[in-house]
Amino acid sequence: MTTEQVKPKRKKYGGGSRKGVPNVVTKELKDMIRNALDKAGGEQYLYQQAIDNPTAFLTLIGKILPKDVNVGGQPGNPIQYEMLKDDELLYKLKQVSKVNESIVTH
Repeated sequence: MTTEQVKPKRKKYGGGSRKGVPNVVTKELKDMIRNALDKAGGEQYLYQQAIDNPTAFLTLIGKILPKDVNVGGQPGNPIQYEMLKDDELLYKLKQVSKVNESIVTH
């Protein structure tokens, strides 16, 4: 004789939202965050945070970027790599640094 375990049937309750219906609490929370950001100075405030608190700012950026990003080249236009000597690399890094510096100071 075999014994079988019978799982009791769970009662279905009407809990949860219908599919596709936005969560009201999430929407209200996002609205509150947007309002607080506007009061703090909006884009200028975020810019200042990027300078003063880069770690926290980059964490925020990481939260809003798409999780699946294709960083490869496009068909017919692949990413091209270039082998550089040390002095060539240093020169290019200095050029990029000057461009970034001019962006930050404006």
